[in-house]
Amino acid sequence: SKIILPVILNTRDAVDNNVEGVVNVQFGVDENGSISNVSILGNKIGHGLEEEAIKVVSKMPKWTPGQVKGKNVKTWRTLPINYKLEG
Repeated sequence: SKIILPVILNTRDAVDNNVEGVVNVQFGVDENGSISNVSILGNKIGHGLEEEAIKVVSKMPKWTPGQVKGKNVKTWRTLPINYKLEG
């Protein structure tokens, strides 16, 4: 399923330099659905976009935890965040 996050960039540098791209964020979802261990995978774009992605994912509400044999378990997720300038 696709998750759409409206994000206001707090990184003037990225906007001023017309920087766009995808930041892949990896994080854990624990047995209660809480997010932890947020980090960036792959090549970095820079201009503050990775830091903004980490901040947004860290503030997300609880997720539905993974299950094995009916028991909640910790899982790892990767969420691509696509930064695209409009206009």
